Amino acid sequence: MTKELKPWTNNNYSHSYWENGRRNLSSNNRILCFETGYFGLKVNVADLTKVQYGSFDKDNVFDRSISYEHAISKDARRRMDAELSEEDLIIKINLDGKIYRATSSAAGTDVDQCRLWESGKIVQHYDFLGVKFQEDNKLGIHPDIKCTLYIVVWPDSLTFTVELSASDDKIWPVWCFPDFILTMKMKDWGITATVNEAQKVTKNSVTFSLNCNLNDTRQTLQENWENKFKMDSKYLDVDYPFKYDNQFNSFVLDCIHPKRNFREGYCGIREYDEFQFRLRNLTKEGTYVPVLIHIRGPANVTGVCPIFCDENNKPLGVPVQLSKNWHNSELGHYVRFYALIPSPSNDEWTTYRLRIAYGFYGNLPSATHSNLSLIGYNGRGGRWEQLAIGCWGETYCMDVELTCVNFTITDIRTLMCRDGANGPSWQWTDAGWGGDWLNNLQGSTGENLSLVGLKTAYRSQGPCLTEVHYDAWYGSRKEIDMTCRVRTLRTDDYARTFTKLHFKVKASPIHVHDTSYFFMIGEGGRDYDTPNVTYGNVDMMLEDHEIPKHFPSGTFLIKKQLLTGKGPWWISFHGQNFVDDGRKMGKGWRGLVIRTYEASFGGENYEAPSISLVSCNTKTKSSLPNVKLILTPPEGVDTFQDGDFVSFEVELITIPLEAENYYGPNVHFKQHLQQCPSSWKTVHREARGNNLSVQLLTGGVLKESYPIIIETFQNKDNDTKFCIQKSGIGAVPVRFENLQSTSYSLFECSPTGEDILFNPIVHGNDFWQTDYSPETSTYSLTFNIPMDEKDGQSSTWVLKANGCSPSL
Repeated sequence: MTKELKPWTNNNYSHSYWENGRRNLSSNNRILCFETGYFGLKVNVADLTKVQYGSFDKDNVFDRSISYEHAISKDARRRMDAELSEEDLIIKINLDGKIYRATSSAAGTDVDQCRLWESGKIVQHYDFLGVKFQEDNKLGIHPDIKCTLYIVVWPDSLTFTVELSASDDKIWPVWCFPDFILTMKMKDWGITATVNEAQKVTKNSVTFSLNCNLNDTRQTLQENWENKFKMDSKYLDVDYPFKYDNQFNSFVLDCIHPKRNFREGYCGIREYDEFQFRLRNLTKEGTYVPVLIHIRGPANVTGVCPIFCDENNKPLGVPVQLSKNWHNSELGHYVRFYALIPSPSNDEWTTYRLRIAYGFYGNLPSATHSNLSLIGYNGRGGRWEQLAIGCWGETYCMDVELTCVNFTITDIRTLMCRDGANGPSWQWTDAGWGGDWLNNLQGSTGENLSLVGLKTAYRSQGPCLTEVHYDAWYGSRKEIDMTCRVRTLRTDDYARTFTKLHFKVKASPIHVHDTSYFFMIGEGGRDYDTPNVTYGNVDMMLEDHEIPKHFPSGTFLIKKQLLTGKGPWWISFHGQNFVDDGRKMGKGWRGLVIRTYEASFGGENYEAPSISLVSCNTKTKSSLPNVKLILTPPEGVDTFQDGDFVSFEVELITIPLEAENYYGPNVHFKQHLQQCPSSWKTVHREARGNNLSVQLLTGGVLKESYPIIIETFQNKDNDTKFCIQKSGIGAVPVRFENLQSTSYSLFECSPTGEDILFNPIVHGNDFWQTDYSPETSTYSLTFNIPMDEKDGQSSTWVLKANGCSPSL
């Protein structure tokens, strides 16, 4: 009998991060770390002669139990310190009777010369520009060796690739000399090669790869794959062959501008790209086959979500890493999907389908969150996070490593919004710029505290509910712990981005006179007009401010104002707008909902937030007011002490400036905009309407009420039933966790006692999201339930095990 392969295993993951932060560090402290379920690697970008490497002990219960999401936590990090040892990294060239060894890279003095290509749940891909080769006797650098070093990390393999380029058209490339030999070695892995043994040779470059495989299965897969596996792929009627690529140490499918049967680009894309894969495992053991699907020319790169399915397009929960770039002029717009495809040992063909959603997934715009490579953008190369609903431009971006700017939150845009009633639909929009997490923080000696050791875990990249976790410290002495969770959801009214932050002080005192936990509206960019600011609580509006013209920069409208009443609390910037920027695109304004808040300072507990509103005119030519919102420590708190903490969740929404600008299909939202144009009532409506009261009736435990997260009981005979009282706003996500399989269906309970199948399919099996947790060997299913049509009435739902998928 063939052993069933689960969608994913507990150790098949990888992470990358800068141990001491990416910015404002001396060259000796620029340590790039790679961590997988099997090994760890640390690279000092200023010294390429040595690395720190260690294979994690399979017999160590602690190591073995560390899952992908657990690996970013503080308690799991000790293995990267305890189990790595120094190893020689040898990259050398025999040339003209001399030996030259790679000693450093340009990233030692300019961190942007170390560039992130792809990063996600499965694979990390970086390069190091300007690798310098020095004679063994240390007498000099070879001026004609132009070299880039690439590192590709899979969970069970590590690949170093050296690309040598011609430094001058008038000088022979170094690999053309008759005695040219390249050697690469780390630990027990090594190669010695002439140019005839290179992986790739072009007119201007040559590449060599050293594959460090941690197990025999991966090694034999690479060396003898044609006798181990049969693979083929098809898109529509076109065959796309897989080829094994040593640089990526995986099977690679290259697809360049596939001919589609639907319109692509900036339009309301409701169709999917669908690739069919077939695998045949000729060995006696089931395994996970490393695959890279590289598509140059996706239907629209700004919003794209890969979903791994069975042959009937049922989502399986097999993770597919989404990485993309639209900045690289040489490659153009492209996406790279990495996956470890389950391949059972049955000597039979197994068929899968990769479904790629762009604008819509089913009847609602899809939601995605991914790393966007900056390679090709102004010489930058750090981690940039991009969220999108649909494929009509991003809706929210984060520069979490502060690669380009000094703030975490950058571009913010609105959904399905045009430039006037006659403006084109499905285009980029604008709803302001700028914001940050913990900001303007000073240590005990007065130094600014910045993020260090930031690790990222992409729990889900879409299409129904995204979830990405971040874990780091502030300060070189790790003075403050930080954890963060970011979500966005599939919907058809307006964009919502949820950010949950937790800060805990580990060393004191920390000076917080001008500190903010979170702020909105940056201090750079174009002229911005904020004519109104209104704030309130779940029950009412508290204060309404009309901002005066010529409002001096730095002037406080309110300072450390405690928000009274019950949460959620909200702040509305209705009417906010860029002024005469000349760009013909839909424009929106922003609102912030503070869903939860809890803090303790100096032993005193706080259950409501304090905010400040301060003028921040960004251009001297503008006399129009611009106001920054700051979540601040409460009045009287000037220092953080050891043990102090603050924890909160904010929801940022963006709303079309005019009712006629919204072209989406949600008639309830459209009617509200017509009745309350550019009004604080829209933000209050969101705060109050989605302050859901959810009652669990049977079969589970309610973990969160918005989005609704339910941990089910592991019993196929026990239905999970819940009631949403007073309905909600938009399409509310409901995620059922701890399921033993994917064979469940969702029903709405009608007043007559009939259970009505929730089945809003468009192209078959395209209205739910499947995720798999290898840590618990369970599944989760996520649905988006349109609640506007309930008109404030309660509704009851039940998830039933039925031996089939949610839709047939």
